[in-house]
Amino acid sequence: MKKNSKSKIKSNSPLPLYFQIKEDLKSKIENGILNEGEYLPSEFKLMERYGVSRPTIRQAVENLCQENFLEKQRGIGTMVKSKNSRLSTRNLGDLLNFNEEAQKKSYISSTDVLEFCTVPSNPSLKEVFGDDVSSFYRIKRLRFLDHKPAELVTTYIPKYLIENLNDYDLTKNSLFDILEREKNIYVDYAEKLLRAVNVSKDVAKYLEIVPNTAVQFVHTVTYNTKGIPIEYSDAFDVNEFSNFKLIVKKTEVMTVEP
Repeated sequence: MKKNSKSKIKSNSPLPLYFQIKEDLKSKIENGILNEGEYLPSEFKLMERYGVSRPTIRQAVENLCQENFLEKQRGIGTMVKSKNSRLSTRNLGDLLNFNEEAQKKSYISSTDVLEFCTVPSNPSLKEVFGDDVSSFYRIKRLRFLDHKPAELVTTYIPKYLIENLNDYDLTKNSLFDILEREKNIYVDYAEKLLRAVNVSKDVAKYLEIVPNTAVQFVHTVTYNTKGIPIEYSDAFDVNEFSNFKLIVKKTEVMTVEP
């Protein structure tokens, strides 16, 4: 950390001290005051710099580790992660759209709409949405991170949810934002199935990779707050967008004496 960098927190702020410190450190990372590969000062030095206790510093640092800005290295210290590696791991518990995820990791995101049409139901769609939904929007999009192809995704939305979806610019608007804003349809949760696949020539062409390259395939079904499916998508993720982080906690098992 550069010596002339200032670390200001407000003790009278309604924001918790650890949160202010976390945001200050994050700002230093995003603005290059704390460089990629650089190690944080010791806990003691951070305590002196911010005028707070050790638990407060530890909570701020732990949160930044969870957000993928920092990485603890046993016996060495806490290192600032590179911009690429910050996005390379996504938390499976976070239900963020592409633009939100990219913004969270300080990437420039953009979208090209390759196909927008209406299609009838088929066996795969009936398995998700049932027999009563007969017409769907099919939207094929190519997503970019810092102007490089990152994701090719085909999405199906039941047409009855919003009849005028073609009136919206999907290069600039999130599907879920449109549904929330225009139809009061809110996302609650999503089911994801992930597996590695080797891409075809057509997919490779869009993603600018060699055919038969292994990428992450993500099948998603998204549900609203009533538990009704509102979106089905198949995505091919490459490079920095293809890894996920899953935190697993041990569950206590009760034993019953016979």
